[in-house]
Amino acid sequence: MPVRLRPEQERRLIVDALLALRVRPADADCTADVLVEADLRGYGSHGLARLPLVTDRIRDGSVDPAGQPEIEQQRPAALRVNGHRSLGPPAVFAALAEATRRAREAGTCSVAAYNHSYIAYLGRYVERCLEDDCIALLMSNALTTVHPYGGRQRLLGTNPIAVAIPTPGDPLLIDLATSAASAGKLQAAARAGTLVPADWAIDEQGRPTTDPAAGLRGALSPLGGAKGYGLGLLVDAFARLLARSESFDGPDFNLREQPYWWSSFAVVIHIGSLLDPDVFRARVAEYVALLKASPVAPGFAEILVPGERAYRVRRERAQTGIPIEDQIWANVCTCCRAIGVEPDEYLSS
Repeated sequence: MPVRLRPEQERRLIVDALLALRVRPADADCTADVLVEADLRGYGSHGLARLPLVTDRIRDGSVDPAGQPEIEQQRPAALRVNGHRSLGPPAVFAALAEATRRAREAGTCSVAAYNHSYIAYLGRYVERCLEDDCIALLMSNALTTVHPYGGRQRLLGTNPIAVAIPTPGDPLLIDLATSAASAGKLQAAARAGTLVPADWAIDEQGRPTTDPAAGLRGALSPLGGAKGYGLGLLVDAFARLLARSESFDGPDFNLREQPYWWSSFAVVIHIGSLLDPDVFRARVAEYVALLKASPVAPGFAEILVPGERAYRVRRERAQTGIPIEDQIWANVCTCCRAIGVEPDEYLSS
């Protein structure tokens, strides 16, 4: 029977674990926000399951809890941020906040951020920009787990891309990896003892595999073959080669033992610089209504738009709680008890 946490219980647990490692309260809050939102929307591989990774990297010195993001290069509508080995969520939220402020003045602003740690669920960041009538297209370089189309060596990351488009209600929230699946999905399948689709990964010899353990030893496959490969290269070009200052020197560039070497890139657009925001929201809603009213194909109950399923899951879990897999809870208990935080206390709080 999986553990079930109310959102506020999970949030307090994550915050207290980070505070125990001397993370600044504001940084702990925004990191918890991203992880909890991932779990609320059904993206468990980016939620509480990642807390052991975050705490381990702080404890081994890879991530500096006192790291302070700094603008090191800028123009009126472009800036580059050095995260100084900080936690990823506060670094990227700060970078996007500054880019949003500038976009409201200049119409648009691009921002490259590097030297920050894992940022988890990208959808939460772009969603926040809507509060200022801005649309953000965010992409993030990730550790190399994906093979190039036609190859078998891990040279690309899952390299996610996200954008939120406003409506009068829930936004259109497009958040996708450029790989066919995440490593987290293969890990979940391996724990459950189930097979995975053959286009998710290849084994160490470069052959498509349905065995998740073999896929984890091999490499993840790009989404849709050559198309996902192209998108992954696009993300690397902006969020890896443009955002960072160090040189590229082949497969060792991923620095897997130094997970703070993540980087991201975003373009922020102020809607009001192009069209009245309310008019735009109404036009998007009209377009969505057209899509959802179109004929349904055999085997489908309805037509969904990006983000719709996740918002439904969020509303349900906000009421019923977030289910946490037994193995994930066991891992969380181990990492938290190592820093003096007792997770079981949050089950009844």
